[in-house]
Amino acid sequence: VASSTGKEEATDATQAPMLHFVQEAIDVHGHIAESNVRGTSATSPSDKNIRIILDRLLVLSFEAVQSAAGAVWAPTPEQQEQGEKAGEASPPPPIQQSNTTNKSPDELAAMFSLLTTSLLRCPVLLVNLSIGDATGQVDISPFARSVQAAAVCTNEKEVDVARSAMMFLKTLVDIKGTFEKGERTDTAYKLAGDVVDSSISRIRPDLVNAIVAGACGHYPREVLDPAASLLYVLLRTSSPEEAESAATAALEQDVFKLGGDARRALLVVLGKSAQGNADSSTLMDVFETLWNLHQGEDANTFAGGDAVAKFVNKYGQS
Repeated sequence: VASSTGKEEATDATQAPMLHFVQEAIDVHGHIAESNVRGTSATSPSDKNIRIILDRLLVLSFEAVQSAAGAVWAPTPEQQEQGEKAGEASPPPPIQQSNTTNKSPDELAAMFSLLTTSLLRCPVLLVNLSIGDATGQVDISPFARSVQAAAVCTNEKEVDVARSAMMFLKTLVDIKGTFEKGERTDTAYKLAGDVVDSSISRIRPDLVNAIVAGACGHYPREVLDPAASLLYVLLRTSSPEEAESAATAALEQDVFKLGGDARRALLVVLGKSAQGNADSSTLMDVFETLWNLHQGEDANTFAGGDAVAKFVNKYGQS
């Protein structure tokens, strides 16, 4: 931005309003663009133009948020060197606690909200979106990078960022379930199903670990419910072997301080969730109790204490 002296000055202006505008456009017109991409019904030239416009708005949104998110959203050197097809991104970085200090938390939160709406209104358009580099030689998948970034941002200290990232990932897992209910010959599954499946499989183990660690006192209290909802759908859409492996590994983390009996009780709850024998509200209650127990410094709240015994008695019944 030019100052009165003609010199360039930095600006902290957020792109969140623009992202909200794109979200509204997707909400209103996304179904038209989706039909055009799928080719499942007759479309007019105006429908194609709507798809082109929304495609361009999404690309601009990704480019804007990459500046705000920094390393969270940036491609790895390997991705830049080799390029990546849609859904073929490198494994995500380890999910560790982070924050967006000096970045733009509201911009990240707005972007994940935009992505959630896009999944609901035009999933095939979003999944197959691509951005070439300056030479046109690299095909980078914004969708794959979004899933990776959201997995990292579930552990974000900024509540709005963490919550919106969790909602995006939960919607993604719900979309996977929707695809699986239909025939695998459906147009949507053929155009996006494999990419969605692989994206979720790539982040599932580390994401389950991060969510369980978050429930053990590492998350802000305000994100416990969306975290429990996300873990619930992750377990419900996993195979029995995947769910058991992920849950067992998550409970072996050092952050879990309540002892073996409580660990086994929590494993029972996670198993019931995976099988559909407990609902997400049960997991929300468990998370709230876990979080509270891990806040206390009194030894009575930890292994062997009365509070832990009550937890085991309440949730440890197979």
